[in-house]
Amino acid sequence: MKKFLGIVSCFVLILVACVTFYACGSKASNISISADKSEIELIMGTESQTQTVEFVVENYGGGSAQLNFSLEEDEKGTVEFSSNYIKGTGKTILTVKGLKRGTATIVATTLQGNKKFVLTVKVIQPILGLDQADEFKNKLYAIAGGSLNLSQEALWKYNPLETNQRDLLFSFVGDASGCSIENGQLIVNSDCSLSSVKIKATSAFNDKIFVEFDVKILKPIDVVVQVGGKTVVENVT
Repeated sequence: MKKFLGIVSCFVLILVACVTFYACGSKASNISISADKSEIELIMGTESQTQTVEFVVENYGGGSAQLNFSLEEDEKGTVEFSSNYIKGTGKTILTVKGLKRGTATIVATTLQGNKKFVLTVKVIQPILGLDQADEFKNKLYAIAGGSLNLSQEALWKYNPLETNQRDLLFSFVGDASGCSIENGQLIVNSDCSLSSVKIKATSAFNDKIFVEFDVKILKPIDVVVQVGGKTVVENVT
């Protein structure tokens, strides 16, 4: 009889454990996580250098709604963050501060159910000034019938050097007959009669930041050099 009761007791304990495990597993499978933003952009030196994101955990039953935060991808200390769990609400406020230009990925994971939410962070270092690189001042040339890539970063001196706002827009200042600008390329027609053109480079992020510069236009020189009756050099520029 005692043996029988022992067996029954063990069976009941196993049954209770199974029910508990199932209930916990069911709660974990129903739990969800969301946030009011999936991407944020932090701008250095402004009020937007620090931002908050609200996370909400739902369907956690009597379990935990708390979150773990981890930095999955970070370009050499781009951001720092802290979190504040509001007990009884399922809400957590994450505060993120930009430290230097770059991108980072912060992953929020529920303590219960291991559900994840990915937050992408981009830190912007604003452009404050623009000039031509010293080695290219008054040394830009284009050949009639050819082109010049104005967008190459080596031509420009950005302030600060760390800025990631490097896109520029180009426009002519004054007469530019026989010339055009397409996708950052100065294109000079073969019949262009100008000796130079003045161009304005403007920051795509701040139209008050610009620099004007001249590009000299060279004409191809048709030269024919023959050796042994064969042409070896033509159209020297």
